[in-house]
Amino acid sequence: MSNIIPFSEMIASELKKLRTDAGYTLKSFACLINKSEQQLYRYEYYKNKIDIDTLVVALKILNVDIVHFFNDIAKRYYIKI
Repeated sequence: MSNIIPFSEMIASELKKLRTDAGYTLKSFACLINKSEQQLYRYEYYKNKIDIDTLVVALKILNVDIVHFFNDIAKRYYIKI
């Protein structure tokens, strides 16, 4: 059995880290990305996969370049493989 973490799960984890590091509560950030708290929770805990449009909005609010976001995750992802 593989120990590889799905790439989409790493995206979810990184989004939560960026949100909390920026000082946003679940409630306040959910409002900013026009999602319910429950839906944002589901994204962050990998219950639901985040769609690309919502991810782009979230990264813009967090002032994170999407290319750097994916490059950073990809580096960690391939190290784990």
